[in-house]
Amino acid sequence: MQVDFLAGEYGGNAKSHRHQRVQDMLAHKARGADVVFDQFYPEDLKGRLLNGAELTVRVNVANEVAVFTMKGICLGQRTKAKDYYDLYMLAKHFKKGPESLAESLKPHEENGLVKEAIANIRRYFDAPNGLGPTLVADFLGEHDPEAREIRRRDAFETMEAVMILLQR
Repeated sequence: MQVDFLAGEYGGNAKSHRHQRVQDMLAHKARGADVVFDQFYPEDLKGRLLNGAELTVRVNVANEVAVFTMKGICLGQRTKAKDYYDLYMLAKHFKKGPESLAESLKPHEENGLVKEAIANIRRYFDAPNGLGPTLVADFLGEHDPEAREIRRRDAFETMEAVMILLQR
């Protein structure tokens, strides 16, 4: 399992630096990561160290608002199919689907980073044959033309539902 340590874009080193030294490690500075420090689920993890001692540590895991924001911002910076797929899966499967995601996002839609994410998602999930739905189908390996078209339409409609609910 890979664990990524994030740092906010605006603190510490100059913006031109890709990493920020935090204690004895380097954390990746990422646009949108600032939201993670306010939007997370705290989880307690219990385990046993190599010397046999038991330990419980608190780990903060990005919540749906943070994931939506960071992935949405990524769309404007790169075209990795997994980013598009992750957003689609978040919208489709978070609690009760697009309605639940929009409900979580609504209180944060005036945040500049959330606005940027929404704008990118609108741009790339703008039609069933748009870049977003096409990359979702690519990521899932949909090669059959009919299955591919169904997946692209579902990806578009799922993300469109979130966008419509946010406009209300």
